Amino acid sequence: FRRSFVPAVNKPYAELRPWEKIQQAAASLLNTSTFETYCGLVVIFNAIWVGIVTDWQARNWTLTIPMGFHIVNVLFVVFMIAELLVRLIASGCGFFYKPGWKWNLFDLLVCILQVVDVGMSLIGVDQSNHAAVRSLRTFKLARILRIARIATVFPELHVLISSVIDSLYSLFWVLVLILGFLYAVAISITDLVNDHKIVTGKEEMEEKQDGLLEYYGSMDQTMISLYMIISEGIHWSELVEPLAQNISPWMKLVFVIFVGFQLFAMMNVITACFVDNAMKIAAKAETEEIIASLWDMFGEDEVTPQTFAKVFDHPSMRRFLDMCGVMEENPEAVFALIDEDDDGAIGGAEFVRYCQTHMGSASAMQLARVENQITFAIKEEMKEVREVKELLRLQHQKT
Repeated sequence: FRRSFVPAVNKPYAELRPWEKIQQAAASLLNTSTFETYCGLVVIFNAIWVGIVTDWQARNWTLTIPMGFHIVNVLFVVFMIAELLVRLIASGCGFFYKPGWKWNLFDLLVCILQVVDVGMSLIGVDQSNHAAVRSLRTFKLARILRIARIATVFPELHVLISSVIDSLYSLFWVLVLILGFLYAVAISITDLVNDHKIVTGKEEMEEKQDGLLEYYGSMDQTMISLYMIISEGIHWSELVEPLAQNISPWMKLVFVIFVGFQLFAMMNVITACFVDNAMKIAAKAETEEIIASLWDMFGEDEVTPQTFAKVFDHPSMRRFLDMCGVMEENPEAVFALIDEDDDGAIGGAEFVRYCQTHMGSASAMQLARVENQITFAIKEEMKEVREVKELLRLQHQKT
């Protein structure tokens, strides 16, 4: 969900054409954290406002809203249009194909739907008698989903959303495992109930043993009943009672084994694996977020010592240094650690290599601290050697 910073026009300001000056101003505004914060707050307030309006309509049995509500809706639409214009001007045609274009199109679609919705409300279209209009109103959910779009403004929220999304693959296989186990048990129980149904007869079953038909009358009913046991939809004693009374008391023992294995063995193992996987994904997402936000703050293809020093005290930089095990407080010294080829600039490849070798587990971080200290000491000695050589050269020239 990270929004990429938009680079300004790479020309002296005096040489810019009027359109380029406007584009540079839009890019400068877009790249500020204040703009991102305000946009994020407006998205959140818009989501809250949608809930307020929906609740008011539900309480008053109506689809119409007061004029004050219309004014607030118009203000949200105006702000969304202004935000999209800033992004479109700053990005140019790249708005539709550069990184983040999918979210840009999503925002554009939401904006169009919101404009249509507000416009129809203002002109008094009867929304209750138009199926297409009623369907259009269901897209209010898209305004709520825009909260994920601004997750980069709040790093902790971004990490949580990324972790949930990345965990969907593991969740899919968890559901496959659970449903597979329920399917196997459901076949056995449904087969037993079916034999009992054939012997007893349909009329007898419907009159006196309707509980068996309700919970175990078919495969889908049996699987839903068993799923309700593990999801607290119904207590398992209510499900085992019809089986124990009409088929065999030993079914209680079967259910004790089933519930014990499902809840205390399978679910605990699944929970442990899921939590471990989620923690790994969260750590990876946090690392990627820190690196991405830090490189975006540099705003250059090659980072100079001056740019590095400007962002040295930023929270993202401090978190990055902590994860890399860097204890040094001197920006020049830290810059020298990352600048492997000592050319006075940090390129993207150098930055990535440093992140790969220094960001890891606690043991790796400990090794990184030692390596950083050794590297720093070597660079300091090399610097002193170069200074001595320069002094000797100057002295030799004088003599």
